[in-house]
Amino acid sequence: MGKARFIKQLAGVVSKPAHKAYNPTSSFQKLAISREFADNINQRRPKPVRPKLPRDVSAKYRKYGQQYYKEHGTLTGHQTLTYEGNTFDLKSNSKFLKSGELSVKARSVETKELQDSKRQRMESEQTLGTDDYKYGHHRVELDLIDKVMEGLPDSERSRFLKYIQKQFPSFVTGNGNGNLIGPAGELPQKVHSGIHMKLREAGLDPRKMDFRNASYEHRLRFIREAQAVLSDIDKYMFKGMQMAAAARAGESF
Repeated sequence: MGKARFIKQLAGVVSKPAHKAYNPTSSFQKLAISREFADNINQRRPKPVRPKLPRDVSAKYRKYGQQYYKEHGTLTGHQTLTYEGNTFDLKSNSKFLKSGELSVKARSVETKELQDSKRQRMESEQTLGTDDYKYGHHRVELDLIDKVMEGLPDSERSRFLKYIQKQFPSFVTGNGNGNLIGPAGELPQKVHSGIHMKLREAGLDPRKMDFRNASYEHRLRFIREAQAVLSDIDKYMFKGMQMAAAARAGESF
């Protein structure tokens, strides 16, 4: 049985809460969200119906985008594609394929506008204090917090954010300085991809979360576990960054 599959089974199954199992002096423990939250994670949620390109058309358009990136080093300025009344552009998946080509996906302008609007709302709501946005990895994902707060009235959402940051000082949300990792490129793409894989394995995949009917207190208990899981994944992340830095310096580690 592979490690990824094993951890996926643990998420929502393990009895011991992550915050009680977490050991700050040990190496990466592969902690996962406990079964108390089995009804809130790994849930199937319908995706909104949005314009899509047929597979063959999408494949050709993505191939064009990969070639464009190879020639220009960016997707900025690439041509949009209109198909059956819908306009599409290309978005980078922030990773490279084994072939060395940039991984890209086609999305409709309608989808892009909805995603951009949602992101701006999440950044504005979740950033308490100065907005220190710079390119990098959000340690506490915007979508994760948004899903945990889903269903709360606006007044409760603000109170929830302030409380968790007071209760867990390292649990910085939004574009706060402590939530942005690797702005100078010191987070290798391979490690970045590994982080997201481990988040999914641990039960922290926002796409599969459902807290719409959860109580305020239940959400707070989840954050307590999520904080422990993120602190555990920090060990994996910083180890990877350290090894990459040593490799760049030509040192053995």
